[in-house]
Amino acid sequence: MKNRQPIRALRGFDDFAARTMRAWNVPGMAVGIVLNGRTIHARGYGLRDVKHRLPVTEQTTFAIGSCTKAFTSTALGILVDEGKLGWDIPVRDYVPHFRLHDPVATKLATCRDLLTHRTGLPRHDMVWVNTPLDRSRLFRRLRSLPFSRSFREAYQYNNLMYMAAGVVLEHVAGHPWEAFIEDRILRPLGMTSATFSNVDMARQPDFALGYDRSARRLVRVPHEPMMPVGPAGSMNVNISDMCRWVTLHLAAGKVGRTKIVSPSVLRETHTACVAFREEPSYPELLDPGYALGWTVQPYRGHRRLTHGGCVDGFNACTAFLPHDGIGVVVLTNVTSSPLPRLIAYGVYDRLLGLDPLAWSARCRREEQAAKTKARKEAAQNRAARKRGTRPSRPLAAYAGDYDHPGYGRLTVTCRDRRLYATYNDAERPLEHYHDDVFELVSRGTWPWRRKVTFQLGPRRRVIALAAALQDGLAPLTFRRRP
Repeated sequence: MKNRQPIRALRGFDDFAARTMRAWNVPGMAVGIVLNGRTIHARGYGLRDVKHRLPVTEQTTFAIGSCTKAFTSTALGILVDEGKLGWDIPVRDYVPHFRLHDPVATKLATCRDLLTHRTGLPRHDMVWVNTPLDRSRLFRRLRSLPFSRSFREAYQYNNLMYMAAGVVLEHVAGHPWEAFIEDRILRPLGMTSATFSNVDMARQPDFALGYDRSARRLVRVPHEPMMPVGPAGSMNVNISDMCRWVTLHLAAGKVGRTKIVSPSVLRETHTACVAFREEPSYPELLDPGYALGWTVQPYRGHRRLTHGGCVDGFNACTAFLPHDGIGVVVLTNVTSSPLPRLIAYGVYDRLLGLDPLAWSARCRREEQAAKTKARKEAAQNRAARKRGTRPSRPLAAYAGDYDHPGYGRLTVTCRDRRLYATYNDAERPLEHYHDDVFELVSRGTWPWRRKVTFQLGPRRRVIALAAALQDGLAPLTFRRRP
C-alpha cells in the first residue's frame, strides 16, 4: 500500500471485526496487521474464556495449528544456509533408516517432497491423533502406511511428512525440533510467548480455551496434545509475537539487525512447487500452489502467501502480501470457522483500497453446500444398507485385539450388548450396518463414520477386520491376535 494512510484505511475495522466474529459465533479472536515492516494493529476481541468472561488481549496465546509448518520449513532453510542440508538431496542421505511403503519414494524423496505434500502418501491422520508413540517410533511406522498415489504424482496434504521433516532436522542439527526452533527462531525474534504443547500453553497466565460450534451453541473442547507430530502443528503463540514472525518473511529473513535466514533461502520456501485445485473457486482467488510450508495464491491480483491452522478448538490464518508489504495474522478459539480468512480479506481490501466483496455470504453458501452434501451422502449410506440382517456370530465373538503394521492395535470390546473399538486411547462405538459390517462412529469435533468389516476364517472364527480409515485407499486389514 503506497497511497493510502493506514489509520484512515482501517477506520471502522474494529466494528467490522467484532460484527463478523458475532455473526460466525466465535467467542474470541486476536488480529495482527503488519505494514511495511511495522506492526500497526495487534488487538484482542471477545473472550478467551467464556465461562469466566476473560477477555482476549494482544498477549493471549492461541494454538496456531498448521501455521507451525512454516516454522519447520524455515528451520530447515537455516540448515540449508549452513551447508548442512540440501532441499533436493534424498532424505535417506540424512536419515538412513527413513523408509516409506513405496520403494521409489523411499529412495528418492527429498525434504522438498516432504514439505510440499507430493510423496504419494495420503493423510493417515488417525495414526497420530492421540497416539501414545513418541516421534521416533511414529517415524518408523511410515514404512507400513500404504500410498494412494504415485511418487510426485499429486498434492496430498500430509501432517506425517512434516513430522518426518522434523526428524530430518533433528538428525542433521543434533537437537530436538523444539529446541532448534526456540534457539534459532523464537529467541532471536523475541517470541517469548511461544510454546510447543498444550500443557505448556496452559501454564501461561493469558491463554485461550478452545470451543466448537454445535447447533450454533458453543461447546468447550479440550486442547489435544500434538507433540509427536509437533513440526506439523503443535505451536501456540500470541498475536504480538506472530506479527514478529510475519515481519521476518516480509523483511527477507531478518528483523531489525537480526538475521535469521538468507533472502535466497527464504525465497525458496516462498516458491510454489506443486499445484492443486481449491473448491469452490472464485475469480478473485486463482488456483493455488504449495510452497515449503506456505500456500501461494494471489488475492485480487496481488501476490499472497498464506496458511491456515485448524486443531480442536482453534483456527488460525497467517498471511502476507510481499509486494505490498502487508502481513495479517488472525487467531481464533473455535474449530473450523471461516472467520480467519474473512478478517484477512477485510484487511487486504482496506489497505489495498479495494471495494469489499460479500465474502461472508459466500462462506455461508459454502457451509450450506457442505451440509447438503453431507445429508446426501448420509441418505446414500442408509439406502445402501441391507435391511433385516444380523451379524453372523454373537457379538462377543468379535471382541479381541487386532493389529496393523502401520496403524498398530485396535481393540474391540463387547459391553451391554454393544461393540466398541478403542484406538489410540479413544473409544468409539461400532454400530451394526449389515451382515458382518459395522460402522465406527466418531461424534466429537470432527464427526465421521467408517465401515469396518469383520472377516471369518476356519470354523467361522473371526480372524481379521478391514477398516476403511483413509479415503482413496482400500480398507486396511487388521489381523486378530491369537
